[in-house]
Amino acid sequence: MKLRIKSNSIRLRLTKTEVGQLVKEGIVSDYFIIGGNRFEYTLKSHNALKFSTELKENHLIILMPSEKISGWDINDKVGFETTLENDLYILIEKDFKCLTERKHEIEDDMYQNPRSSH
Repeated sequence: MKLRIKSNSIRLRLTKTEVGQLVKEGIVSDYFIIGGNRFEYTLKSHNALKFSTELKENHLIILMPSEKISGWDINDKVGFETTLENDLYILIEKDFKCLTERKHEIEDDMYQNPRSSH
């Protein structure tokens, strides 16, 4: 799962496997290590009507309404977006293959880009 943070916005991009895991198990997590510290980020379904976030020590949790997740692994919906009360913008999307090849990217588990010719 890719995480992008810019100003007051968070963007998560999920591979096919991660979307499947989110639908089936209700949770997907990843992490990175910086300066000897582990920072974890999690997308988790919950039984509420709205998105919300939690930040506990070095762990960001984005809670997503479970009704939105149902069937996401088999439908054509690209993603979901919301703006929370504190003006935090959240975008959660399926991760598409790049239109131009990138040697450092492994794209086997990404969705076919709708703009590609294949």
